[in-house]
Order: sequence, then C-alpha cells, then structure tokens
Amino acid sequence: MITLGKNGDLHSRRQALSFLMTDESVERLFETVAPRYGDRQGGYLRIVRTGFRKGDGGEKAFIELLGAEKQLDAKRQKRDDIKAKKRAEMEKQLEESKKEESKEEVKEEAA
Repeated sequence: MITLGKNGDLHSRRQALSFLMTDESVERLFETVAPRYGDRQGGYLRIVRTGFRKGDGGEKAFIELLGAEKQLDAKRQKRDDIKAKKRAEMEKQLEESKKEESKEEVKEEAA
C-alpha cells in the first residue's frame, strides 16, 4: 500500500481504494504516510514476534511502521515538557504556601 502511495498516480489511487474501501484512508495513505517513506526503497514494517497465545497456541506479534519513532519521540518530548512545566508550577505554589504558613506562625507567636 505504501508503494502504491509513493507512485501517486491515478491507477495506484484506484488500486488502493479497491483494497482499503474508504476515501479517508486512501487520502491519508497518499498525503501523509507515503511521503514519510519517499526515500526508502522498501522495508516499511518491523515485525516483533512475542510468542504464542495461551489457549489455542496462536502466534502473536507486534507490527509497527518504521520511521514512526521520530513522531513518537516528538510527542513524548512534548508530553514531558508539559509535565515538567506543571511540576514547576506545583513546586512554586508549594513554596508560596510554605512561606504563607511560616508568616502565619510568626504572627501567632508574636501575638
């Protein structure tokens, strides 16, 4: 499918539509997924075998697109930045509340 998306012509689009069955999935294939792999000649997937399923013994595996690591790392970095910002705000609020408590204690001792 990615190879069809890299071709980008009308015939490839129609072949992809006959397999994928929805216009949205074909648009995503041709507009976002295929350009990501423009410089690769093949080998778009990584298959990691995880063993066998209990019960019927069916083989299990993780299938992932290569090149998604960059996007996942960017999302992870953004999420970590947000967490760090929230943590800094919480620490600032905690310090302010400690200062207020110490001021109140000093006032109570003076009275």
